[in-house]
Amino acid sequence: MPSFDPTLILVVMIFAGYLVFGKIMEARKERRAELLPKQPICGCTDHLAFHNPATGRCEAQRREVVHWIRNPELDEWLKDDTRLESDRPKQYVAAEWELRQCACQRYTGPEPLGTLFAPELSTDHVERPRPVDPPREALGYQ
Repeated sequence: MPSFDPTLILVVMIFAGYLVFGKIMEARKERRAELLPKQPICGCTDHLAFHNPATGRCEAQRREVVHWIRNPELDEWLKDDTRLESDRPKQYVAAEWELRQCACQRYTGPEPLGTLFAPELSTDHVERPRPVDPPREALGYQ
């Protein structure tokens, strides 16, 4: 019988656990998504309400970075002798933002239910009853 390296067995067990855990979490996520009501969200991540019904264009405003600067925290981190790679700050940070219109040309999300139309009921053909006078005794007359 061949001998197996214990670390190989451990790696295989961890990998199998990762696969099983991933499948469980994926199924849980799908069940949770089924319970939530569907939202009319376009591929541009904006709601249907932001899309003009006549032209289809998205009218939402987005905050976009227009100027980046080198992160000053990175220089301090590089000077530190006890630095950890996991603590490394981002190399560049946003310095200036600008509002820009979304570039989406057409709504591509799920279609909402159609609008229900019920015609207004007409009462012209119905004969209305005449008002009835209350009895004289009820009014205090004799």
